Amino acid sequence: MKLPDSLIHELLKTLSKNISLDLVLAFKDKPNMNEFKLAEKLGLTVNEVRHHLYKLGEFTLVSSIRKKDKKKGWHVSYWTFDNVKARLFLIDRSKKKISELKTEIKKENEGQYFLCPNKCMQMEQLAALENNFTCTECGT
Repeated sequence: MKLPDSLIHELLKTLSKNISLDLVLAFKDKPNMNEFKLAEKLGLTVNEVRHHLYKLGEFTLVSSIRKKDKKKGWHVSYWTFDNVKARLFLIDRSKKKISELKTEIKKENEGQYFLCPNKCMQMEQLAALENNFTCTECGT
């Protein structure tokens, strides 16, 4: 199941600003991409590509296999982006965010808040009392 580019972008915003969007888009629908070819395609060094791939690996969004190059004798990793895990990761993050927002709404409905006349901020009752019912933003 392919993930749209917009969801990939949202995923990377959630994970880390350090992961290259171009890298993920380059191999998200192509299994077993050679890391050297990815680096060449993106104009990055192999170490930079590996860095981004290892970051994705921390969230188990990629898998890799290593094979020995018969000509050069080097080990080459082939990477696959896991669209299913990425989708599940986004769903899980969305559910957590919804839960946090529901908790915040419940807290606001149950508590007593004071709103600045200029609508700079709102404070809980105790914080307003500690600040002598004065807005810490504008002073009213």
